[in-house]
Amino acid sequence: MATKSSKIPEQVYVTQKKQPKYDNGVIVGFDTPLGFLNAYEPKKSTWANKMKTQIEWAYAGYMADFKWEDRGGHLWISGWNWEYGANARAQTKKVFDDWADPQPQVYDNSPMRGFKIENSVSRDSTSNKLWRILDPRGFELEITTACLEIIIMEAGILKGGEIPAACSWMSNKNLVVVP
Repeated sequence: MATKSSKIPEQVYVTQKKQPKYDNGVIVGFDTPLGFLNAYEPKKSTWANKMKTQIEWAYAGYMADFKWEDRGGHLWISGWNWEYGANARAQTKKVFDDWADPQPQVYDNSPMRGFKIENSVSRDSTSNKLWRILDPRGFELEITTACLEIIIMEAGILKGGEIPAACSWMSNKNLVVVP
Protein backbone atom coordinates (compact mmCIF):
# COMPACT_ATOMS: atom_id res chain seq x y z
CA MET A 1 0.00 0.00 0.00
CA ALA A 2 1.28 3.46 -0.81
CA THR A 3 1.94 5.66 2.18
CA LYS A 4 0.01 8.90 2.60
CA SER A 5 3.13 10.92 1.76
CA SER A 6 3.76 9.05 -1.51
CA LYS A 7 1.75 9.69 -4.61
CA ILE A 8 1.18 7.14 -7.34
CA PRO A 9 1.93 8.80 -10.68
CA GLU A 10 -0.94 8.91 -13.16
CA GLN A 11 1.36 7.87 -16.00
CA VAL A 12 4.78 6.24 -16.27
CA TYR A 13 7.47 6.54 -18.95
CA VAL A 14 9.14 3.21 -19.78
CA THR A 15 12.20 2.53 -21.91
CA GLN A 16 13.00 -1.09 -22.68
CA LYS A 17 16.18 -2.99 -23.47
CA LYS A 18 16.13 -6.24 -25.46
CA GLN A 19 17.46 -9.21 -23.48
CA PRO A 20 19.37 -11.61 -25.75
CA LYS A 21 19.05 -15.40 -25.48
CA TYR A 22 22.34 -17.18 -26.10
CA ASP A 23 23.27 -20.64 -27.34
CA ASN A 24 27.03 -21.31 -27.17
CA GLY A 25 27.76 -17.59 -27.19
CA VAL A 26 25.53 -16.87 -30.21
CA ILE A 27 22.38 -14.76 -29.92
CA VAL A 28 19.46 -16.99 -30.97
CA GLY A 29 16.57 -14.72 -30.02
CA PHE A 30 15.35 -12.37 -27.33
CA ASP A 31 13.63 -12.77 -23.95
CA THR A 32 11.09 -10.40 -22.46
CA PRO A 33 12.52 -6.84 -22.57
CA LEU A 34 13.85 -5.30 -19.36
CA GLY A 35 12.41 -1.88 -18.61
CA PHE A 36 13.43 1.31 -16.81
CA LEU A 37 10.53 3.34 -15.41
CA ASN A 38 9.99 6.87 -14.13
CA ALA A 39 6.89 8.90 -13.41
CA TYR A 40 5.87 10.69 -16.61
CA GLU A 41 6.13 14.34 -15.60
CA PRO A 42 7.26 16.33 -18.66
CA LYS A 43 6.42 19.70 -17.06
CA LYS A 44 8.86 19.22 -14.17
CA SER A 45 12.33 20.76 -14.44
CA THR A 46 13.98 17.39 -13.75
CA TRP A 47 12.14 15.58 -16.55
CA ALA A 48 14.67 16.12 -19.37
CA ASN A 49 17.52 14.62 -17.33
CA LYS A 50 15.43 11.63 -16.22
CA MET A 51 14.35 10.92 -19.80
CA LYS A 52 17.95 11.27 -21.06
CA THR A 53 19.17 8.78 -18.43
CA GLN A 54 16.50 6.25 -19.44
CA ILE A 55 17.21 6.60 -23.16
CA GLU A 56 20.94 6.21 -22.70
CA TRP A 57 20.41 3.14 -20.46
CA ALA A 58 18.13 1.46 -22.99
CA TYR A 59 19.74 2.27 -26.31
CA ALA A 60 23.34 3.52 -26.00
CA GLY A 61 24.83 0.18 -24.94
CA TYR A 62 28.43 0.15 -26.07
CA MET A 63 27.77 2.60 -28.89
CA ALA A 64 30.16 5.45 -29.64
CA ASP A 65 28.87 8.83 -30.83
CA PHE A 66 25.42 7.90 -29.51
CA LYS A 67 22.75 10.41 -30.53
CA TRP A 68 18.99 10.45 -30.24
CA GLU A 69 16.17 12.66 -31.43
CA ASP A 70 12.41 12.74 -31.53
CA ARG A 71 11.06 12.35 -35.04
CA GLY A 72 7.32 12.86 -35.10
CA GLY A 73 6.74 11.32 -31.67
CA HIS A 74 9.11 8.38 -32.26
CA LEU A 75 12.66 7.99 -31.02
CA TRP A 76 15.44 7.78 -33.64
CA ILE A 77 18.92 6.68 -32.52
CA SER A 78 22.29 6.62 -34.21
CA GLY A 79 25.85 5.72 -33.38
CA TRP A 80 28.38 2.99 -34.03
CA ASN A 81 30.39 0.26 -32.33
CA TRP A 82 33.02 -2.30 -33.23
CA GLU A 83 31.74 -5.72 -34.23
CA TYR A 84 34.17 -8.60 -33.78
CA GLY A 85 34.25 -11.62 -36.05
CA ALA A 86 35.34 -15.17 -35.24
CA ASN A 87 38.92 -13.88 -35.14
CA ALA A 88 39.01 -11.51 -32.16
CA ARG A 89 41.44 -9.28 -34.04
CA ALA A 90 39.11 -8.84 -37.01
CA GLN A 91 36.74 -5.99 -36.34
CA THR A 92 34.44 -3.90 -38.46
CA LYS A 93 32.70 -0.65 -37.68
CA LYS A 94 28.97 -1.35 -37.36
CA VAL A 95 26.85 1.78 -37.84
CA PHE A 96 23.35 2.05 -36.35
CA ASP A 97 20.95 4.69 -37.63
CA ASP A 98 17.33 3.65 -37.16
CA TRP A 99 14.21 3.79 -34.99
CA ALA A 100 14.71 2.74 -31.37
CA ASP A 101 13.46 -0.80 -30.84
CA PRO A 102 11.43 -1.09 -28.72
CA GLN A 103 10.19 2.50 -28.63
CA PRO A 104 9.80 4.27 -25.25
CA GLN A 105 6.19 4.23 -24.06
CA VAL A 106 3.96 6.28 -21.79
CA TYR A 107 1.50 4.05 -19.93
CA ASP A 108 -1.47 4.86 -17.74
CA ASN A 109 -0.60 3.73 -14.23
CA SER A 110 -4.06 2.71 -13.05
CA PRO A 111 -4.06 -0.22 -10.62
CA MET A 112 -4.15 -3.52 -12.49
CA ARG A 113 -3.82 -7.23 -11.87
CA GLY A 114 -1.53 -9.70 -13.58
CA PHE A 115 1.91 -8.84 -12.20
CA LYS A 116 4.18 -11.83 -11.70
CA ILE A 117 7.51 -12.41 -9.94
CA GLU A 118 9.88 -13.92 -12.50
CA ASN A 119 13.24 -14.37 -10.73
CA SER A 120 15.95 -12.72 -8.64
CA VAL A 121 19.05 -11.01 -9.98
CA SER A 122 22.24 -9.79 -8.31
CA ARG A 123 24.42 -6.79 -8.91
CA ASP A 124 28.12 -7.73 -8.92
CA SER A 125 29.27 -4.22 -8.07
CA THR A 126 27.02 -3.88 -5.00
CA SER A 127 25.85 -7.44 -4.22
CA ASN A 128 22.28 -6.08 -4.12
CA LYS A 129 19.47 -8.55 -4.79
CA LEU A 130 16.62 -7.37 -6.99
CA TRP A 131 13.51 -9.14 -8.21
CA ARG A 132 12.29 -9.14 -11.81
CA ILE A 133 8.58 -8.49 -12.10
CA LEU A 134 6.68 -9.24 -15.31
CA ASP A 135 4.35 -6.33 -16.02
CA PRO A 136 1.10 -7.51 -17.70
CA ARG A 137 1.97 -5.24 -20.65
CA GLY A 138 4.86 -7.53 -21.63
CA PHE A 139 8.10 -6.20 -20.12
CA GLU A 140 10.04 -6.79 -16.90
CA LEU A 141 11.02 -4.24 -14.26
CA GLU A 142 13.05 -4.73 -11.12
CA ILE A 143 11.99 -4.16 -7.51
CA THR A 144 13.98 -4.22 -4.30
CA THR A 145 13.78 -6.99 -1.72
CA ALA A 146 12.19 -4.50 0.71
CA CYS A 147 9.46 -3.82 -1.85
CA LEU A 148 8.89 -7.57 -2.35
CA GLU A 149 8.56 -8.01 1.41
CA ILE A 150 5.79 -5.39 1.54
CA ILE A 151 3.95 -7.07 -1.36
CA ILE A 152 4.16 -10.44 0.40
CA MET A 153 2.82 -8.93 3.65
CA GLU A 154 -0.02 -7.03 1.95
CA ALA A 155 -1.09 -9.36 -0.86
CA GLY A 156 0.80 -12.64 -0.67
CA ILE A 157 2.19 -14.52 -3.66
CA LEU A 158 0.40 -17.31 -5.50
CA LYS A 159 1.99 -20.46 -6.92
CA GLY A 160 3.87 -19.51 -10.07
CA GLY A 161 4.78 -16.08 -8.69
CA GLU A 162 1.51 -14.26 -9.42
CA ILE A 163 0.67 -11.28 -7.22
CA PRO A 164 -3.09 -11.69 -6.51
CA ALA A 165 -3.84 -7.99 -6.03
CA ALA A 166 -4.07 -4.85 -8.11
CA CYS A 167 -0.78 -2.96 -8.22
CA SER A 168 0.66 0.28 -9.61
CA TRP A 169 4.21 1.48 -10.15
CA MET A 170 6.03 4.10 -8.12
CA SER A 171 9.50 5.46 -8.90
CA ASN A 172 12.68 3.93 -7.49
CA LYS A 173 11.94 0.25 -8.18
CA ASN A 174 8.69 0.20 -6.22
CA LEU A 175 5.56 -1.71 -7.13
CA VAL A 176 2.77 -1.02 -4.66
CA VAL A 177 -0.39 -2.91 -3.78
CA VAL A 178 -3.39 -0.65 -4.25
CA PRO A 179 -6.42 -1.42 -2.08
